[in-house]
Amino acid sequence: MERIITAPHTSTFDLDVALTLYDRLNQLPAPWFAASRMKLPCIAFQLSPLSPYRTRSGRLYRADTPAFGMVEIITRQDLSRMQSLYLVHPWLDALLEQEGMHSGTFVEDDVAPPTSPNTDDEELFDEEFDDDSLPLPEPELPFHIARQHLVPIDRETRARRFVVRLRQPFGALLLTPVESSRRGTDYKRVAADSLITVRFQENVSLADILDNVRTLDVL
Repeated sequence: MERIITAPHTSTFDLDVALTLYDRLNQLPAPWFAASRMKLPCIAFQLSPLSPYRTRSGRLYRADTPAFGMVEIITRQDLSRMQSLYLVHPWLDALLEQEGMHSGTFVEDDVAPPTSPNTDDEELFDEEFDDDSLPLPEPELPFHIARQHLVPIDRETRARRFVVRLRQPFGALLLTPVESSRRGTDYKRVAADSLITVRFQENVSLADILDNVRTLDVL
């Protein structure tokens, strides 16, 4: 049985903003390449100033951010030389459950029932019956084609499930803007020595997240 996970019905949950944010992300295309750049739809928040620390394995940086709280980054690169840094949530497909959906519904397959055994190959050894008196084998049941039951999920339920996933920890990408000879801003990824796991703070509103939905050009 499919377990439905929904956001709690509280006074602080703004359903209208949740629906707007869900629709905005759902309308974004999948990442694509153009002009030697990857167009990356994502949620991106700029990091506040970093505090550097020395460790045996490299440099450790900490930043107290409004969106994610305390963030730690371990890297061999000197982040103090970079003008600005962004933590990026690129996993929009997982947030929207697009991998498990088919035309807006979940699919459940029936299990095909077993067919009756074929009696054509059975040998009958009763000599009291001649060929004309032998009982005819029972006909096989028609082959059962597994059916698909479409279980519709309304838009409000999808939005509530989406908000629950949005508040879960995720592995963030670290990007920094670079100089470009063309109009617009290009970004490149900054390598980290360990996964940057963060989660949105409870005081970060859905409206704030909506304001930071972007499509970045990544080299």
